[in-house]
Amino acid sequence: MKVFFKKALLTQLFFVVTFNTYAVSVRDFWMNIPDSVMNGNVYKLRSVVDTLTDDFIQVTHSSHSSLQIKRLPSQIGDSLFCLVRTYGLEAKESEIALYRSDYSLIRSLDFKTGDIIRKPADMDAPCFEKLMGKFVLSLVNASLSADDDTIILRVDIPFLFKEEKKELEVLDMQRIVKWNKETFK
Repeated sequence: MKVFFKKALLTQLFFVVTFNTYAVSVRDFWMNIPDSVMNGNVYKLRSVVDTLTDDFIQVTHSSHSSLQIKRLPSQIGDSLFCLVRTYGLEAKESEIALYRSDYSLIRSLDFKTGDIIRKPADMDAPCFEKLMGKFVLSLVNASLSADDDTIILRVDIPFLFKEEKKELEVLDMQRIVKWNKETFK
């Protein structure tokens, strides 16, 4: 009899923890997102949902504006939601923020060009510094993965001539960061 109660208690505890961890779906989070988070819910009224899974949604607002939301596991047990808002036409810039399921902001993530671009092993330092000088105005474009807990970060540089862009092709202007239940690294 004691074994039965222990098993029943453990089963109930498992369901409570599992249910609470994913109590808010990505769809529900998106549908109920307050104006304070989205800078006006007009965004939802004129948007197209491109992708919707259990833990990911991608929404296009216009040719120059999109939103991605990903539900992420957390060490504290409750789900967190990562929002990536991307703006721009040719060169794009993204805002990345983490929210609790009650829409309270945990923190904004601010990746810089220097966080993404690394000096190639076969390039000397003066050459690398010269190329990095072209990044006076650079934008960080982020894209959440629908398949795993990663973000692809890319550097976009507006206002460069084709020759200047060609010079920068020797640099890896992309980096993938993985969620470790606290932050993206």
